[in-house]
Amino acid sequence: AGQAAYAAAKAGLEGLTRSLAVEWGPHNIRVNCVHPGWLETKFTAGLPPKVVDAARARHTLGQFASVCEAAAFLARLPDMRDLSGQVIALDSRILPG
Repeated sequence: AGQAAYAAAKAGLEGLTRSLAVEWGPHNIRVNCVHPGWLETKFTAGLPPKVVDAARARHTLGQFASVCEAAAFLARLPDMRDLSGQVIALDSRILPG
């Protein structure tokens, strides 16, 4: 509840990613969408433990990625020459298809 605008924006970005990948692929331009998920930041560190524990419980590995881990993935993304039109989640949540 209360997440309609967020869900619509996220779905729009995913659709835009796939459409642009198809449109620009013939020009050797790759387009991907990266969802970093819950990262360990100053913002998340300041949340109540109950909220953090509930979020962590939704992750199959029981942990959050760090900003450095997300940045390391993004730094390697240009080397993945055959990857385009993908929505990549950088966490261990199993989201509904």
